[in-house]
Amino acid sequence: GKIPSGTGLIANLHTEMEAQAVNISIENVRPAKNKPDTAATRRENLVRSLADSMLNQRLSKLAKAKDAPFLSSEAYSYEYLEFVRINGISGQCAPEKWQPTLALMEQELRRALEHGFTSAEFEEARSSVLRDVKLRADQASTRQSRNLASGLVSLLASKKVFTHPADDLVRTQATLATLTKEECHAAMKADWDSKDIQVFVGGNLKLDGDAAAQIIATYNQSNAVPVSAPTQEETAAFAYTDFGPTGKIASRKEVADLEITQVVFENNVRLNIKPTPFEKGGVRVMASFGGGKLTAPKGKPGIIPFAQSTFQLGGLEAHDVDAIRRIFADKSVGVDFAVGDDSFILSGRTTPDDLNTQLQLLAASLTSPGYREEAQDQFRKNLEPLYTQLHHTAEGVMSDKVVSFLHSGDERFTFPDMEVMRQRNLDELKEWLTPELKSAYLEIAIVGDVKVDAAIEAVAATFGALPKRAESKPAYTAERAIPFPKPPMKKEFDFTTEIPKAITGIYWPTADMSDIKRTRRLISVSSILDDRLRIKVREELGETYSPACYHVASDTFTDYGYMTAMIELKPEQAEQIAKLVAEIGSDLAKGPITDDEFDRAMKPQMSQLEQMRRDNRYWTQNVLRNCQEQPQRLEWARTILEDFAK
Repeated sequence: GKIPSGTGLIANLHTEMEAQAVNISIENVRPAKNKPDTAATRRENLVRSLADSMLNQRLSKLAKAKDAPFLSSEAYSYEYLEFVRINGISGQCAPEKWQPTLALMEQELRRALEHGFTSAEFEEARSSVLRDVKLRADQASTRQSRNLASGLVSLLASKKVFTHPADDLVRTQATLATLTKEECHAAMKADWDSKDIQVFVGGNLKLDGDAAAQIIATYNQSNAVPVSAPTQEETAAFAYTDFGPTGKIASRKEVADLEITQVVFENNVRLNIKPTPFEKGGVRVMASFGGGKLTAPKGKPGIIPFAQSTFQLGGLEAHDVDAIRRIFADKSVGVDFAVGDDSFILSGRTTPDDLNTQLQLLAASLTSPGYREEAQDQFRKNLEPLYTQLHHTAEGVMSDKVVSFLHSGDERFTFPDMEVMRQRNLDELKEWLTPELKSAYLEIAIVGDVKVDAAIEAVAATFGALPKRAESKPAYTAERAIPFPKPPMKKEFDFTTEIPKAITGIYWPTADMSDIKRTRRLISVSSILDDRLRIKVREELGETYSPACYHVASDTFTDYGYMTAMIELKPEQAEQIAKLVAEIGSDLAKGPITDDEFDRAMKPQMSQLEQMRRDNRYWTQNVLRNCQEQPQRLEWARTILEDFAK
């Protein structure tokens, strides 16, 4: 077929009331260029992607404004199936905000087309590209075979040339050295030089009368509004590089068999380091502090998801998140925040060259969190799409009502009513987090392509320089008690949806992780249960359902654990399949396990364990995280292969 031309401005509305939000797109569609994969083509693609990146910087900043009508927005350009080239901008919003969102998207796109980009925007986009290409080149020697194979297949299928990341770096450096923001602007203008514009509005929105005419009228009204040039912005220097006198080491210990170094500083900050060869040029850093969910204040339901959403978006006292992104555009650093079961977690992925900067950024997050109002505003704007998902999808009900039920309604594992969630605020968050951030027990894990002494020196200048922290954690005995629902019990959670879909979950209470041998054997049992269910449901009953069985053992909550089998199916089959799963589980508990079943379960499991031990994530999250507070983690790492093999 052919891409039609001369259509002018056209619009369409697709209503789907169960959608989480309204999605709007403005697109210019034309025939694909189908150029061969040459150095010139790659340069052209880079120029165009930089233009989209600069526009996306603006859209990201606008989304955080208190009066922003949209939840998120992005610009894009790509070719599809060697047939069509699509240039577009899309946005997500609440249904009552569709008109101001469409207008803002149209005006920001037009602002870029008419006035171009600033020097600061260009430098950020350019630095980000160079940073990413350099990182791929640094890590090329430790790429995994399966990823290389899939990448080769994908490139061949798309008629692209496979090139080594080191060559890509040389080529990209040369290209970026000659690029200008004016060239990026010209490329975007050329792609959008057409009167054929398609506006699509889809989601939980109904419009009375001629929907297309209303959409076109909104677009045209916006198009008549003049747009001014973007404001020139300066990139400030990072304000958090000096945390005081370098911390002194109180003790240092080598765990020789695991190649782990453990350090305690005089301020009670603990550090665990493991150099690995698994990811050249990659370093993972995790700072665990305080008691996490164990310290959550009572009577403030929803404070945990509020914290996880707003803390990071609040940036730092001296820099908002957009400023942080600009400052570190040329560095591989970042911050993720999570409320874990037994600790709060600040983490990031970096490189050996950027480790000092990564630690400065994490330490600043600990000492000078921003708590910005725009983070709270953005959280509240996202509540309606979140609760639409929680109330109208099987997956949402599982993550909300089912999880709450499995924890006996404990506030720490429950989403309250939306209006209650909307009451959570930054003052409550500060009251909860301030003592934890200021002085609670703190342990740091660093894993990857790192020199031990260099890591110790970098931590000494940041976390080691902080005021004295707690030497240990409280026992939290009462907070660790979560009763599992008393079996046998059947519970149904209904939800309204136009999609005929259900999930059946069967749960058997087990135990916590205090006995690691028991935990590992229960994991193996779950693999055997999964195998039996797969054979029975798919092969004997002829159904295409894929059961998922696994075992959960808490390392935080006393005696808490369960084995589960879950199957996604048609609602009318839920009762039958639930009964079948319960019977298979009962038979497994009573009867013998055949040698064939055992082998089918253990062989892939052993292969997965070998692979897991060559992954920095395992060593960071499962072994080094809090391994001075919980020294049993080291023993677990020593015995895992031998124990499962038995």
